[in-house]
Amino acid sequence: METARFADPEIDRRLDETSRMPDAAARAGAYAAIDSIVYAQAPWIYLYFPTSFHVVSPRISGYRLPAVYLGNDFSGVAKAR
Repeated sequence: METARFADPEIDRRLDETSRMPDAAARAGAYAAIDSIVYAQAPWIYLYFPTSFHVVSPRISGYRLPAVYLGNDFSGVAKAR
């Protein structure tokens, strides 16, 4: 995390290991654990906590909630017939 000047060899090791995990669910859990560790160390103070709502209908398939919001990708979204 060069821009924040945060350095922790254990976090770096965990990030390297997690990035190579083939199982998406296990990888998401590992990233959440890493996030909790970094948050507990409080290398910065969060001033803004955005709240967003994603409403999903059973008639819609293929929508994935983005882990990091960089815009929505609707390329795989379809409406049930």
